[in-house]
Amino acid sequence: LGLAAVLVAAAVLPWALLALRGGDPAPEARAPTRFAIPFPDDVRPATQLGGLAVSPDGRTIAFGASNDVSIRVFARDLGSVELRELYRDEYLRDVSFSPDGRWIGFRSGTRMRKMPLAGGAPVAFGPPGEEPAFTWLEGGGIVVEGPWGTGLRHMADERAEPVLLTRVDAEAGERAHSLARALPGGRGVVFNVWTGRSWDKSRIGAAAIGSAGHRLVGVEGSSPVVVSTPAGDVLLWSRGGTIWA
Repeated sequence: LGLAAVLVAAAVLPWALLALRGGDPAPEARAPTRFAIPFPDDVRPATQLGGLAVSPDGRTIAFGASNDVSIRVFARDLGSVELRELYRDEYLRDVSFSPDGRWIGFRSGTRMRKMPLAGGAPVAFGPPGEEPAFTWLEGGGIVVEGPWGTGLRHMADERAEPVLLTRVDAEAGERAHSLARALPGGRGVVFNVWTGRSWDKSRIGAAAIGSAGHRLVGVEGSSPVVVSTPAGDVLLWSRGGTIWA
């Protein structure tokens, strides 16, 4: 794949997310930005593994790309043509931004890790886990994956004990909840609902912090993320090597 493709299907936030987001005022209008991201010749997109993340100010995109050796984290500032490689690791997964936009988070092996967006060595934090993919929440707190097939957990801070947030509904064909990303405002998360078929056939779910259960958004794909626009919040997700909205 030479260029990352972007396909806008509909700029409408599904009802399941509207119920979690609330009625916050829309952000100040900005002119739309259109761009393509050339990939280095020796890697291919790996959003299903490395994840896709947008900084809180909407100015930087971070994502995973891979070859046969490792997963790499790249970042692209929209005001620059430079594609920066931040880190590479054989076991790297699930890129995310801290609420202040200064840190890139990811999991590697059994640990949650973070590193400065400006560059520097990764730092491990939180308890070790089998699948410790996580996302930061605005105002504090973290949502982290539990062991595969057990749902998501909520942590009040980086040192807190994880508390169950979602349960996998096996009767509905669910196998696992993964790749959670915080909603703007920190009220909830969107995430993959793995059904055992393929990443493109995964469902996308949403859950509010402090409430039991989750809802299905109504689209198939992986690596969901919600961003704020002048028209309201927009859900992005990956399917078939394309980013949809």
